[in-house]
Amino acid sequence: MALQLFCTNFVEDFVRFRPAFDADLPRARTAGLDLVALWRDADRANAVHFLFEVEDRARAEAFMASPESAVSGLRAGVTGGDYHWLETVD
Repeated sequence: MALQLFCTNFVEDFVRFRPAFDADLPRARTAGLDLVALWRDADRANAVHFLFEVEDRARAEAFMASPESAVSGLRAGVTGGDYHWLETVD
């Protein structure tokens, strides 16, 4: 089964978030995460949702837990959020 990672981030300012998010995408790709879609919540301007295809969960988890990801989140103005591992069902 294909594995995806669905994330929600709450951010201080989307204009600040987007360039930092984009700058971190090459590192995400190296960790086996391929961005499928990015959404800005229509009702909550500070909520951003995104979906990745996941090549390898262990590498993705290591990416998410890395100090570099923490720094990137601070730079992007992320104030919180959550994530879910999803499996495609036929």
